[in-house]
Amino acid sequence: MFSNTKVLLNAQSEEEIIKKLNIYKFVGFHVIFVEYNFDFNFEYRAHLNKLQELTTLKLIGKIVFHPVSVKDLKKKLQKVQNYKDFAISIVSKNKDVLTFAANDSRVDIISFTNIENIRNLTPGLISLLKQFNKFFEISIIDVLITNNSNRSRVFREIYKILKLVNKNPEILLFGGSERENFYIRGPREIISIFHSIFNLNLAGSKRIVRENPSELIKRLIARNNPNNLQKGVEIITRLKKKDKECR
Repeated sequence: MFSNTKVLLNAQSEEEIIKKLNIYKFVGFHVIFVEYNFDFNFEYRAHLNKLQELTTLKLIGKIVFHPVSVKDLKKKLQKVQNYKDFAISIVSKNKDVLTFAANDSRVDIISFTNIENIRNLTPGLISLLKQFNKFFEISIIDVLITNNSNRSRVFREIYKILKLVNKNPEILLFGGSERENFYIRGPREIISIFHSIFNLNLAGSKRIVRENPSELIKRLIARNNPNNLQKGVEIITRLKKKDKECR
């Protein structure tokens, strides 16, 4: 299944949302992550369920934080304990925040979907993302919206970063971040762009929109399982039943 992990549907009418969802389906996506900016008073799940009624696409919730400090991030993360089935994403230029987020089990994604933030990605942070099973989300939206005079610079910036993660394609996600329908690109076109233009190997380019988001979804399902204690460990209640039968 092909997935886009950063879909923006806020502040749109139902008609506009249906049109946008239909475009994602038409270009070849099967799963999209609907992104919500953190708002303590917002009913994320109720809104997502309402959106799901409008489409046959599989919708996954994603909450994004824009913390200004580690203290700010810790405070906000405490507010989403009831959304274990939602992906949690961090956007920040603060290196301390990025380092803390990479180590925190509640965080799933460090997002670098604009060219200004992507410059904060370092080999050390990449190592942490891999070590703690986090994902690095990237977009090509700046390539699409930048005027011709600056486009080559944006290409170079993204190419340079992807060169750092070329050996770790298992941490990459594609987050489209398309506010306008005109900029929506299908998964096969995305694969071609990352492979042909940014020189990411073909298998890694496919992982960005296929295997990696599927792995993230599996983690969210496991995390939301009340019997799940930690990765690879579950409470098997039926063992207790068998134990009683043997007595």
